[in-house]
Amino acid sequence: MKANNNLKYISTRGHASQLSFKDVIFEGLAPDGGLYVPESWPCLDSKLITSFANMSYQEIAYFVFKPYIDSSLTDSLLKEIIRDSYKSFSNSEITPVREVTDSEFLLELFHGPTYAFKDVAMQFISRLFDYYLDQDNEKINILGATSGDTGAAAIHGFQGIDSANVFILHPYNLISPTQRKFMTTIKSKNIINIAVKGNFDDCQKIIKDIFSNKSYKRSKKLGAINSINWARIMCQITYYFYCATRISNSENIAVMNVECGNVVIEL
Repeated sequence: MKANNNLKYISTRGHASQLSFKDVIFEGLAPDGGLYVPESWPCLDSKLITSFANMSYQEIAYFVFKPYIDSSLTDSLLKEIIRDSYKSFSNSEITPVREVTDSEFLLELFHGPTYAFKDVAMQFISRLFDYYLDQDNEKINILGATSGDTGAAAIHGFQGIDSANVFILHPYNLISPTQRKFMTTIKSKNIINIAVKGNFDDCQKIIKDIFSNKSYKRSKKLGAINSINWARIMCQITYYFYCATRISNSENIAVMNVECGNVVIEL
């Protein structure tokens, strides 16, 4: 499978410059306030999707990621980063599917280091950032807002990565003690926790306001790890393919219900 060097990313609001994959993962929110998405949506061959049933999670991730990535990352490096990203998961299937009834299944998304589905993306993103930054001999300041799970996953993903400082905003006294411990007990000099007197929306607004200032964002070399980063969305696409190809029915129809990051599948 070849890289799609012609694929560009555009803002959902249509007033920002087109970007390549490498640029868009560091950009976060577009300058016009929109989200960066592919200009056109790659389509996977139906035979390839069928073959996913016999592939590991990591192998499926490679084929899902590849159409969105340009020549800035070779096939061998992409595979290496994927393998390294999921070494810390407690289940070899990464996101195992459990049968509840004949027509209902549960997709388990809690086998990462912080027991949140955010680990699926954060473990990959941290390594992807580190590779690009190391190649360019650059450093970045990453901002994120969290209600608990995103921040913990980001901190555990980026701990010890010298190329990135990570600043996580969370609502003061409005996250669980367990989530707070996940974030505040990591002894890594590149991790900075910031408690905001307000709710999650207040934290998110601070991040969005900062990223809407293009000159400030450039001068401070800011990046984002919230859902405003395309790489996070790309990573989370994978487990839907994995899940759908681990179950089967006569009509080949799956309806996915997403509740708080847990997926119930009804056939």
